Amino acid sequence: MDWSAALLRWFHELAAIVWLGLQYYTDFVYARARGAAAAPGDVAVLDALIATRLGQLLRGSAIVAWLLGCGLLSTLSVPGHYGLVDAFLLRGIYAPIGIGAWLGTIMLIVTIGPMRTNDVNAALLWARVNTVLSVPLLFFMAFGYSHQGIVGL
Repeated sequence: MDWSAALLRWFHELAAIVWLGLQYYTDFVYARARGAAAAPGDVAVLDALIATRLGQLLRGSAIVAWLLGCGLLSTLSVPGHYGLVDAFLLRGIYAPIGIGAWLGTIMLIVTIGPMRTNDVNAALLWARVNTVLSVPLLFFMAFGYSHQGIVGL
């Protein structure tokens, strides 16, 4: 057993669970709580106490998950191929997991770019974009490399 790859996978999955969990919390819970806040002062309190910390945690977990995912892709090499490069170039058996990697990269860019704004409404709109992108991301990450045959990839 390749312990380094196993640990990379475990930590990547843990960071991804944190990232997507916070992403879903932002979209499904926080956005609705903010909309249900009765007074403008209540919204300001929510934004001051929660949104700043939530944004920091989202960015941190996104960066860690993406970096560990790239490390994990580099362990998926077979003779004549390099997993990281072939995945991002959508080559051969690495193409399906590469689609997931590109979706994760786009989500990372959204998380560290447009979601990092003082306009909470705009950040919540970008959070919705990431939530939508997470559905195919999870599909291609789960079935993209090791279970290709099950779904005909």
